[in-house]
Amino acid sequence: MNLNIRKNKATVKNAILYTLIILVLLLAVSALTCQQQLSPHYEYGLTLAEEGHYEEALEEFSKAIEIDPEFGEAYAWRGWCYINKGEYDNAITDLTKAVGLDSSLEHAWNSRAYVYRLEDEYDRSVSDYTRAIEIDPDYAWAYNNRGWARRLKGEYGEAIADFSYAIEIDATLAKAYNGRGIVYYLESRYSEAIDDFTKSIEIDPDYAWAYKNLGWVWCLKGEYDRAIADYTEAINIDPDDYKSYNNQGVAHYLKGEYDEAIADYTKAIEINPDYGWAYNNRAAAYLWEEEYDKVIADCAKALEIDPDYAEPCRNRGYAYRSKREYDEAIADFTKAIRLKPPCAWDYNSRGIVYYLKGEYDEAIADYSKAIEIEPDYAWAYNNRAVAYFAKEEYDKAIADYSKAIEIDPDYSSPFPANSCANYAVAANFRAIAGFELCIKLSEAPSLFERTEQQIEELQPPA
Repeated sequence: MNLNIRKNKATVKNAILYTLIILVLLLAVSALTCQQQLSPHYEYGLTLAEEGHYEEALEEFSKAIEIDPEFGEAYAWRGWCYINKGEYDNAITDLTKAVGLDSSLEHAWNSRAYVYRLEDEYDRSVSDYTRAIEIDPDYAWAYNNRGWARRLKGEYGEAIADFSYAIEIDATLAKAYNGRGIVYYLESRYSEAIDDFTKSIEIDPDYAWAYKNLGWVWCLKGEYDRAIADYTEAINIDPDDYKSYNNQGVAHYLKGEYDEAIADYTKAIEINPDYGWAYNNRAAAYLWEEEYDKVIADCAKALEIDPDYAEPCRNRGYAYRSKREYDEAIADFTKAIRLKPPCAWDYNSRGIVYYLKGEYDEAIADYSKAIEIEPDYAWAYNNRAVAYFAKEEYDKAIADYSKAIEIDPDYSSPFPANSCANYAVAANFRAIAGFELCIKLSEAPSLFERTEQQIEELQPPA
């Protein structure tokens, strides 16, 4: 009896054991079958993504997800494809799903951080890059990318540290040198910026962005030929880079090569007809060639593209003033003041027009406002002196002329303004004639506005 019970128990145990083995085998076979079905779609999706065929890659990753809805890697890579298609909401959804399924996917954290950065959510971006770094402390790209986010937050010290650590991990990471160079530029550390941009180009001779940034710094240092050479390299690498044409045009402009500048701005506009900066900059070059109708047309186009763009108002104001269309000039300078306060040059420019209209009190008020904004603005003191002289307030005129010369001793050449007023007070005919010549010259933009104010600033490195 006992023997039969033991045999029965053994039989039951064996049956259970065999059942478990069969279940395990079935699960294994099922998993293998699933993996066999999953693998081709996932692997092919990776290949397509690497080749830039994002739409087709999306389809493959979606098929992989249909087979295994818990496959985090497929969500991560599908999210990456969405990024490259510019579908950022879909990207965030997939990448969030990926890290929810598998929080160890450092590249998913890195990708989501990139989207947050594009959407100006810099704190969330830095947080996600930090998660990626915690998972993989040697993830050079995550350090590099966090450096970009911190730079955009204005945390320059932390950004430099991140770029430097990325370089320490991978000394061939050209983008890290370029990124650190931009931060050095923002801190006015131009020599260090030049070194980093140069190193970036040394690593990757086809890195157009680094050439463009190097050209920008050379331009700021006044080395325009070197700037033009670097912009030319950037254009050779990427002939459709309209920003490099624009910036090369600025370098030519600052060299006084206005025809070459106009040609570059025109090329930028051909590539991107909605690039308002190029229209404004071409208008500035046309100003120097006294083609005022072309100035007005280009400024109108720039304002059509961006109605809140102050610089075209200023340049068009100069053109209207030169055409003696004073009311239109005043309207444009007034709009420039409204769009971009406080700007001493715009008050000074409007003051000149009021003076030319014989509205001396209004002119003096504008010159005084310009001086209030910029106390060392020699041109404004000179121009206010001219207005005081017209009102026969000679003591005030002499004081302002003297202040202008004190600020800029070279400003008095070739017609000494101080002497001009003194002689005028003495009713000396020769000095009055000289003063009349000063008045005539006052209509020339070069006597009253800095060259830099007739042109939009160079586009900063991106």
